Amino acid sequence: MKLSRKWMYWAMAVPVLGAAGLGIWRYSQPSTAHAAAATATMSPIAVSTKPGDPVNRIEHLTCEVTQGWPVILVRDANDQSPWWVQGRAERQEAQRYSARAHFGNETTESGQRYQIVVLSAADESAARQFETGTTLDQIPADLPRSEPIEVVRR
Repeated sequence: MKLSRKWMYWAMAVPVLGAAGLGIWRYSQPSTAHAAAATATMSPIAVSTKPGDPVNRIEHLTCEVTQGWPVILVRDANDQSPWWVQGRAERQEAQRYSARAHFGNETTESGQRYQIVVLSAADESAARQFETGTTLDQIPADLPRSEPIEVVRR
């Protein structure tokens, strides 16, 4: 039986095109990690401190996250300042956490403004990767976070 050139072409091209199409489709779908992050981004993060609240040098902040484990960041209100990772959050209740936060030092003057952001890490072990006292130039874009809250040092 002699096969025509056209038949041989289609016998080879169709499986290759089908596999390529499947590969393109598969990689165009959101990965589960990105889907989880997108879902978590929409999860509310509530912080006990409200904008404009006066704060002491050391405060215990409480926050609620519906998913993940909170990581608290604080920086001087100047946008060029780095974000300082605060103390590790401890679970108080199901979704309520508490952590110690520092706003300046002994010489910081009253009236100094600070910003607070709460990140939601995937779990406690992911939150532990943010070591207390270290700084970040940028907030990780892939983590859900609260809106910045500006507070004033007493």
